[in-house]
Amino acid sequence: MTPRLPCQLSKNQQLIFAAIAHTIHQQGMPPTIREISHLTALRNPSQIDYHLNHLERYGVITRVPKCRGIHLTDLVRSLPVLGQLHNQHLKLLLHPSVLDRFPFPYAINVEGSIWQSDHICHGDYLLISGSYQPGDLLLITQEQDDTQIAFLKRWNLQEQVAALHPAHPDNIAPPLMLQREYWEHAWRVIGKVVALHRFVSCPPLSASGPGEQTGRGAH
Repeated sequence: MTPRLPCQLSKNQQLIFAAIAHTIHQQGMPPTIREISHLTALRNPSQIDYHLNHLERYGVITRVPKCRGIHLTDLVRSLPVLGQLHNQHLKLLLHPSVLDRFPFPYAINVEGSIWQSDHICHGDYLLISGSYQPGDLLLITQEQDDTQIAFLKRWNLQEQVAALHPAHPDNIAPPLMLQREYWEHAWRVIGKVVALHRFVSCPPLSASGPGEQTGRGAH
């Protein structure tokens, strides 16, 4: 099963975690406390150490007593689940502003059957990346009555209009056509869907060997 980050992470712990992942991805080595302070705007080294202790307790990092002694655990390196998409309600374990800094793909667990017309099923995992361009399949949200509603749409720009097409070409629903200004101010792109992971249960192999008949067979 794809590993999940603990939901107890505070906003500052999320920022520190993202700073560690970003530095390792960009520089190939863990950050120092000073570099974490620069990336997160947390100025007190004792405060950073306090949050690092919690990240270590949650199994997100390990530490050794030396400079750049912070390491990500397998929980993070093997594609963490950072959110859940239950029908159109998206619950993220990291704040969207923190996800914007996340340097490598992560997974969103899908629950519910609302996406079946797009061939996305209950129990699937969507792999999300940050960068996107016209034609990509996006996970996006829009605020409706103080609630963030999630959509999976293939996004295109047509002059001053943003066109949001169904995720799968078999879905013949008409696209949403939005004025570009409204799209840029009222909608938020969480990320690009780069892959879909699905666990498939296979029936057990028959005890009979190849070519053998089971049951009575024909006479």
